[in-house]
Amino acid sequence: MRIATWNVNHRAVRKTIPDTIAPAIISTDADVLVFTEFVHCDIKEDRQAFYGQLKDAGYIYHLLSDNTPKENHILIASRKPIVKGDLLPPTTIHSSVASNFLHVKYEDTATEIIGMRVPDYSKPIYKEVAKAYWNWFSSLTDEISDRPIIILGDFNIDPDMKKYKYRHHLTGLLDKEWQIASPERGASFWANKNNAPHRLDHAFLTNNFHIKNTSYLQKVDDLWKCGENKYKEPDHAILLVEVS
Repeated sequence: MRIATWNVNHRAVRKTIPDTIAPAIISTDADVLVFTEFVHCDIKEDRQAFYGQLKDAGYIYHLLSDNTPKENHILIASRKPIVKGDLLPPTTIHSSVASNFLHVKYEDTATEIIGMRVPDYSKPIYKEVAKAYWNWFSSLTDEISDRPIIILGDFNIDPDMKKYKYRHHLTGLLDKEWQIASPERGASFWANKNNAPHRLDHAFLTNNFHIKNTSYLQKVDDLWKCGENKYKEPDHAILLVEVS
């Protein structure tokens, strides 16, 4: 199975989706696509065109996270039938939590996928929110560690950088028999202020899977290049993971 995840940089706004974005991620030939920081909108023509491009490429099954207004959403597109799973995010921590989490299951296999984006809770006003969020995340991963689950998306944390206060919630997964599909090289995001590279997009897998290959794609032909048009087109690299 090949899985690709991409933060498409909508920033909780109904941004127009460039017509090159779908072909860029379709070129990965992934079996399932997980879009984070995505904002759904039924009435925008570019959204319908985007969904059409995915369907034409064989991704005919689409599921969306909770469609909370003025928040980012998760879109998962698959070539095989998927249904929403039983894992639900809490609704009491912050309004941004529910729409940035989506659990799906395949109808014909035991595989489960969680697409998620951790909202930016780095500001002091979100201190208690961040604490509650990561405590919930740790509890969740403890509860599901024996299930055939892949969690992937934008975690807004580089586990190798000490500046991230809650990074131990990710590095600690390795002590709980989770695996991380971490590319050997590259980064998934470059900071807007100093252009420093960060590895914010990750995939965590239970031991039911074998990781065959993983990489950050920072450029796709002439369709898109990471770091260009930061506030318009996706400013994260695509994370591509191959597992069995």
